[in-house]
Amino acid sequence: MFEKFKNIAFVHDTRKYIDVKGNLIDLSNLRYSHIIRFLESITPQKDVLIDPSNVNIIQYLHLLKYYGAVSTVSLMSVKTECVQDKLKDLKHIHISVETFIPAVASECGLLYHTSRRLTRYRIHESSSITFSRAGEIKVLFNLRRAIENHEYIIRTVIQKDNNFKYLICMFQLQARYGIASSRYKKLFKDVQLKPEEVYELCKLSGGCIASRCNYGYMLSYLMRKMRKLYFR
Repeated sequence: MFEKFKNIAFVHDTRKYIDVKGNLIDLSNLRYSHIIRFLESITPQKDVLIDPSNVNIIQYLHLLKYYGAVSTVSLMSVKTECVQDKLKDLKHIHISVETFIPAVASECGLLYHTSRRLTRYRIHESSSITFSRAGEIKVLFNLRRAIENHEYIIRTVIQKDNNFKYLICMFQLQARYGIASSRYKKLFKDVQLKPEEVYELCKLSGGCIASRCNYGYMLSYLMRKMRKLYFR
């Protein structure tokens, strides 16, 4: 892929599903339907090419759609020369490697998602996260770690003219909103949202987020915030 398309720096493919024994799972398999349905819903079903330097609103919509796909490191490939100089930064990334890799690649060229199912993705029947108090707090601690990682990526890894930064800012705000909405938010006062940010994100997360109008509103808000925080 990289040899054929010289301007592509990052490739993200689509999953084939296998069970713990390595057997292929049909997409219609009812035993795993809830997991497969979710993963398929956040993965673009067509090829997507993203230019991080293009400010066009359609590119941002592609980024937002693509956001659900950049969640599995095993589906990612990046040009060696694009990541070599950034490996020193990886030691500062404790939980958001799946964001770090495309962020680094976006400094080097285009991002490409292919609908071809090139990776075998193993589905496990159990999860390490439960809905107990301990499980919920573990999720919140992971969100706080992600916030710290995203801040490092925004401030250190990505240059000013790279619009992938806006997408990572959205991840960060969503994580902060998740903590602020939790019943254990008092444990995480250091990452609390300001009142005006809670108001904005409540509007963005109020069930009407799927409309093109609200996508545009969210992007406009994030762009204003990003320019104020990082482009001074």
